[in-house]
Amino acid sequence: MKSLIKSKLLNLKLFLFLIIFFQVILLLFFINDKASFFCDEIYSYSLANSQYGHLFPPEGHDTNIKVTDRWLSGKFFLKYICVTEKSKFNFTNPYLNNLNDSHPPLYNCIIHFICSFFPNSFSKWYGYCLNIFVFILSQLLLFSISKRILKSETYALLTCFIFGCSSISVECFISIRVYPLLIFIYLLCLKVYLICLDFNVSIKRFAAITAVVALGGMTHYHFLVYAFFLTLTFIIICLIKKKYKSFWCMSFAAILGVIFSISYYPFIFYQFGNSPRAKEAFMLQDRFSPLINGIASVFQEFLGLDLTSSLYLTIILITLFTILLVIYLINNKLTNTDTLALNLTIISFIVHSLLIYHTLDFRRFGVFHMFMERYFAPVSSTVAILIVAYLAKYRKIQLTILVSILSAISPFFMLDFSFPSSNPKFSTFQELGKLLKSNNVIVHCRYPEEVQTICPYFIDANKIYIDSSNSDNLVLPKSYPQSGNTYFICFNNDKNQIKYKKVLDGWLWSYGTRYEVYELDNTQGTITKDCDNN
Repeated sequence: MKSLIKSKLLNLKLFLFLIIFFQVILLLFFINDKASFFCDEIYSYSLANSQYGHLFPPEGHDTNIKVTDRWLSGKFFLKYICVTEKSKFNFTNPYLNNLNDSHPPLYNCIIHFICSFFPNSFSKWYGYCLNIFVFILSQLLLFSISKRILKSETYALLTCFIFGCSSISVECFISIRVYPLLIFIYLLCLKVYLICLDFNVSIKRFAAITAVVALGGMTHYHFLVYAFFLTLTFIIICLIKKKYKSFWCMSFAAILGVIFSISYYPFIFYQFGNSPRAKEAFMLQDRFSPLINGIASVFQEFLGLDLTSSLYLTIILITLFTILLVIYLINNKLTNTDTLALNLTIISFIVHSLLIYHTLDFRRFGVFHMFMERYFAPVSSTVAILIVAYLAKYRKIQLTILVSILSAISPFFMLDFSFPSSNPKFSTFQELGKLLKSNNVIVHCRYPEEVQTICPYFIDANKIYIDSSNSDNLVLPKSYPQSGNTYFICFNNDKNQIKYKKVLDGWLWSYGTRYEVYELDNTQGTITKDCDNN
């Protein structure tokens, strides 16, 4: 009997190892193939390592450093996105840099820690080594959580397979951003709460809840939304079951975690008042579908509420209705699962997703952009759990095989997507670095994020000049460096006919941001407006 159990455990570990190994290879394939960066990925490095703060702040933020209309050296940008010998393990930089961002600084402190082992250099792998590490930990946590909920090791393996191969997971883990770390912290928090569902109170569990809530709060403010409703659902269960000791223990542990996270980064209040993302979150008007606005108008008319209060009330009622519907379906349709654990998981997922969805601005992002992976990736594993729960309920082997096959091949539909950047339109981005090495570059752009994206290639350049004008007539600088060739980069040019030789063109991070590179054949001149495009 013992040998049979041991053999089963070995097989289980082997299958889990093979699944994670296959998915890590898949991620490495996309990472190695990645040719261009989204501007926020470079912000991850500049927020972690910059000795100047923001040089090219996103919309809604300011900078006190003048970087336009003057020649700058490559070393200037080295100190912006890389760690130097003098700034190694100086965590004051990422801590203060995040004041002009929308998140707490823990993730950037970790990136700074990694980069400190490789001073005076930039590499995408500094961010990706963290992504791969937390991906493996996340899959191990997801297996443990799924095993508890689904009461089956086989279906827990299937959950890990589906989630790890999903496009939302792959897209998230091949981006150098805070969200891969956030996926791990969300799963860690859920795991701790599921352990506490036996309602046994101990100092270790109290400390675990406090630690994971504090850790999440130091990483991203969206986590506090998730932790709040996870805790609220848990303590309601405690009251229903008359587990009053667990009620008080969990309540105080979670509150203490929030206090610790605010103590670590008290600038949360500054960011809530000044961050563009925070302003988006609390400005609800003109954001919703006609149905939601219609319901809110009814409350406004009959209850005498203002429009904002009516919208909040509508969201709350829709959320409560969804929660009750989820509880009914789980308790009546998924009887072969740990329904208490599944209720806790799904309710937190639903409320988090609804509220985060409504904090995003339709007017700014557009309807389809709303579903970008970064906002929903932290709870996306719950969808995999729910899919497998229904497969386990109906036990249709053909459907299970079909889902498994679709999961296995789904990442390869991303081969032409902008983030993996395997599309030939984006591959020219690598050639840009070769052109600029030891040479000079003049950049004309409309948005600071465009310059931010190509900062890694400024490190090896000789001199860089960033034109601040936003007119049709683009006047080049009067003086030029003595050494090296000079190249001119123009973003999204649709009004100017440039007389110099074009040596490169391509797309930056999406099909809406293109650039052209010209080699200047003299030391001064003017780029003239094309009269045909007036």
